[in-house]
Amino acid sequence: MPHDLSDYPTVILVHGLFSNGGHWWKTILALKDKGYGIDQINAVDIPLTSIEDDVAVVKRAIEATPGDVILVGHSYAGVVISYAGTDIKKVRGLVYIAAIVPDAGESVSDILAWDPAKCADAIKPTSQGLLYIPPNEYKHAMCQDATADEAFTFATSQKPPKQGLVTEKSGNKPAWKNQPCYYAVSKDDHLVSPATQYKLVQRMPTNKTIELLASHASMNSHPQEIADLILSAAKAAAASAK
Repeated sequence: MPHDLSDYPTVILVHGLFSNGGHWWKTILALKDKGYGIDQINAVDIPLTSIEDDVAVVKRAIEATPGDVILVGHSYAGVVISYAGTDIKKVRGLVYIAAIVPDAGESVSDILAWDPAKCADAIKPTSQGLLYIPPNEYKHAMCQDATADEAFTFATSQKPPKQGLVTEKSGNKPAWKNQPCYYAVSKDDHLVSPATQYKLVQRMPTNKTIELLASHASMNSHPQEIADLILSAAKAAAASAK
């Protein structure tokens, strides 16, 4: 039987590059099975046009939520939640899933350069100034542990970001310096190397870190573990609010 989690914060899920809100579907169902209600989960779609634009979408979602929130960011969305969660009292925790977590002035490309990932070359530019992963390379790069049908669906529904997004410098005062933080490392990640993820974790004051033998899309291949990590953040926030 699911527990009554009605006093837990709303979970706002934020997708990364080459993705969309629907890529969270297994984690959403795992949260539902653990007791989260339909009005306690919000998988937002961000435009992937600039950090400012993407942060604005998440901030609007926070403002539209009646109570406290936990922000969950996958991949590039680690940047987004790090700045959407700054100076907003309703944000009670940050959960990073194989995520880029910048310090002030760092870009996505700065961090990825620490240890180039196995499939970094799978990301291609378009003539329209966007980036994408060719569909026939998507499974190996993003989600080698997904089923063929899942990877087919994800590849054909990917949202391409603007090229400049990966070189855009982040702002000052990232929220991870003063918010409770949680991180899920993907140990078989082909897009953000495990070494980079461990380095990010080492400089963060994380409340809990889990390690998954997973691709970059661990929210699809390990939804139960990701949901449990989110619940750890939500439970701690609910307890501290009493």
